[in-house]
Amino acid sequence: MKNWGKSVAFGALVISCLAGTMSMAGCKKKGAEPVSGEVDENPASSLVMTSAQADSLGNSFGVKLYYKANEEDLVVAETALLNFNPGDKKISALAGIIMSKLLEGPADVNNLMSMIPEGTEVKSISFKSGLLKIDVNKAFVDGLAGDRSKAKLVVGSVVNTLTELKDVEKVEFTCEGKAIGKLDCGFEFVTFERDCSIIKSDDKTSAGAGDPYAEELFEGVTLE
Repeated sequence: MKNWGKSVAFGALVISCLAGTMSMAGCKKKGAEPVSGEVDENPASSLVMTSAQADSLGNSFGVKLYYKANEEDLVVAETALLNFNPGDKKISALAGIIMSKLLEGPADVNNLMSMIPEGTEVKSISFKSGLLKIDVNKAFVDGLAGDRSKAKLVVGSVVNTLTELKDVEKVEFTCEGKAIGKLDCGFEFVTFERDCSIIKSDDKTSAGAGDPYAEELFEGVTLE
């Protein structure tokens, strides 16, 4: 297994079979204009594609990665353009690609920062019935054990990033195959849902490649 300090161990990814369709999403209610200064809670469809469309776009997709805003206890989305292989269309595989990019840290280092502990590795990812399970190493848990606020933001940044995949409704963490429970700082690992309360209300996508999969262009196109 390769280790880049903050890396995803793809060889250990648990690839789950998924029936149905999949889409990328954001904190925007479908069919409604966002109100200034307001964060909507329900992700809306923005990425679904056929093989032909994927090939024509170079097997790439846009995704929002959430990082801590400098000097604020809130997260902001940074858009990145990620590549995938034809065999990576399952949610667990796409989630692994997304996590690998998230662990690299933000491109916009002047405004954003990653609080994910050094040495963090993702051991495996699996998906079933709306629940994404992510198994991390001990470095991730140890790096959050002493700071409740940090733990909340780090977990929130990961969960909000992964729930950009519309079919992902909840995220559950384990540490090297075991339940994590409550940390010394008082933060408790439970089954997490998307938390828009920690997203900066005037959130604007920062840096990155922009969103090549605009909702109005790809909404309703099924993913194979």
